[in-house]
Amino acid sequence: MISLVQINISQWQETDISNTFVLQSFKQRSSTSRQFDSLQISQGLYANLVRNKDNPGEIKIFVSDENGNQQCNRELAFQNYFKSSMTNTNVQGEIFIAYVSDYKIHITFLNSQCNFERGLNSGVQPTEISQTFESVLTKTGNDYTYILGQDRDEYLHLSIVDIRNSNNYNIIQHFQLGSQKFKYNFFSIQGFQDNYAIIFAKDENNDYKQIAINPVGTDTWDPPKSSGIFMTLINQKNYIQNKAIQIEDQQLYTIVTGDEKEDIFQIFTFQYNGSGQIQQKCLQTYNSEFQNVGNEFYIAMQFGVINSDIIWIKGDNKTGGDCRSVIFFANPLKCQVYRNQNDLSIYQYKYDNICISHVFHTYQSNSLVSLIALSSYINGNQNQDLKVIKIDNGDCPQYCTICSGSYTCQSCIESDGKRDVSNLCICKNGYYQDTGSDDCIECPYYCSTCSDSATCQNCILAAGERDPSNLCNCKNGYYQDVGSNDCLGIQ
Repeated sequence: MISLVQINISQWQETDISNTFVLQSFKQRSSTSRQFDSLQISQGLYANLVRNKDNPGEIKIFVSDENGNQQCNRELAFQNYFKSSMTNTNVQGEIFIAYVSDYKIHITFLNSQCNFERGLNSGVQPTEISQTFESVLTKTGNDYTYILGQDRDEYLHLSIVDIRNSNNYNIIQHFQLGSQKFKYNFFSIQGFQDNYAIIFAKDENNDYKQIAINPVGTDTWDPPKSSGIFMTLINQKNYIQNKAIQIEDQQLYTIVTGDEKEDIFQIFTFQYNGSGQIQQKCLQTYNSEFQNVGNEFYIAMQFGVINSDIIWIKGDNKTGGDCRSVIFFANPLKCQVYRNQNDLSIYQYKYDNICISHVFHTYQSNSLVSLIALSSYINGNQNQDLKVIKIDNGDCPQYCTICSGSYTCQSCIESDGKRDVSNLCICKNGYYQDTGSDDCIECPYYCSTCSDSATCQNCILAAGERDPSNLCNCKNGYYQDVGSNDCLGIQ
């Protein structure tokens, strides 16, 4: 299955909105994305976490509106360059932050005005969590927030925070998960409204582990598997968030992860069925899809879920001194990247002059989407004053006449019913896009999908063997039945 898309990036324009940020003189660390995070905290408000370049230094949490106008910010003292994570809580607009500073997990709560909440006036290091750490990830269910940390010996530890009383918090459990180690940072966690949580991880024996945590903190381990998220990555660690993101208001969640050095990434989408049970919707690995991007294309990988049809994914091309952030797209329900129709390469957008950026997206009141990128790696030079770039994807997809957003068409250009309004008005199966006009042209007779008049991608369903490399004509040893679409074997 190949997903073709007409997200019209030719209309994208970069707007420098750096002057709307109080952080103008802030120099963002140009390294891995484990020091970046983003979160929508209410309608029209977005929280972001970034790390400065100094050590000792600071992390900045700032809240902005949908246009990137900063509303407030808060800095927290920070040592080393380890992982930070944010999650929503049971209070609208409240942010829970967990971060590893000086090898210790620290936590705090902020409201949408960047003021401390729940009796805190800074980040605190809980006495219940005494091990030394480098990685942490946090998620909230309903009544509890979960903190999943990996210590320096690569064991996983889970802390459960009771947040039912909105005026305070209570760490009710902290325990090590099992007796085995896990690959460095190869873990994710998601909390759910029934107060279960599920952990996904790759252990030291190269087994995929899925662990359900029930509301009283009991852990149930699925049998180890050889397939799953993280399992097809070659290098046995990475330095990105690896977090799960919910798809709109559905019980569907997506994780995107990438290899530390190789051109390999994975998309995993699952459905939560309650009581700690999930159903895999799709899992797909992509290998060597990009050309001439060098090593570490995914060293600062990020992604965001726009809706059930579109996720954006960010890599960074550091080759040839022309370091640029790259955005590409996928369908989360199919785990399929979107491709150009002409050559089937991955459809992508390259920023003009920023790299190793922190990217997040916002929703405008008219349902259109903006991408906002922050970077101090500008024109190939690191440690520059922070630059903030906004892209408004404000036009309808190329072949839509009416749309309710950048990814939802309501009617298509004139095409005699050959366009699919539910799929951004691209040509329906059995037709291909004419490169010289707006017409959808019928594929060769026995092709179900094609990219042009001479290239079949899939053949019609029929008995016998067809050859997609030969316009789906019957393969050698078969002949075309004149009374049906079947290929019959030569007797």
